[in-house]
Amino acid sequence: MSIVKLQSSDGKTIEVDFDIITRCSGTIKIIMEDWNDAAVPLENINSDILTMVIEWAEFHFNTNASEEDGRRWRQTFVSKNHVALFSLIKAANYLDIKNLHDVTCKTVADMIRGKQTEEMRRILHIKDDTIRSDESMEAMQFQWL
Repeated sequence: MSIVKLQSSDGKTIEVDFDIITRCSGTIKIIMEDWNDAAVPLENINSDILTMVIEWAEFHFNTNASEEDGRRWRQTFVSKNHVALFSLIKAANYLDIKNLHDVTCKTVADMIRGKQTEEMRRILHIKDDTIRSDESMEAMQFQWL
């Protein structure tokens, strides 16, 4: 069993089985083709998120779970990591972990489905920057004067 060292953005080094992480992550697989024994720096992913990503990878590498058990595990995984959902999406995208990216994005889509605009903004942490009156529009148009 070969070990890969991954260094998170907060400086923590986490060891993971080479086969598990390279099978799961297209990015790590490409990096490891020309890498030495040093820790792989992952400047966009903190140690908490990296630990979750590794948990995901280990489950999907080591499991012989039925489709139903796998679905339940994934549902539990995203619900217990709800606060970190957007960070998991970014990490999955950066590391090219398609199944994690798909599940986390679907979870967010389900969260906003059927919601009013204001509720979607709150869930997605989007600031409301729409202009409320003609006066505000005029002020913006002549701001440079």
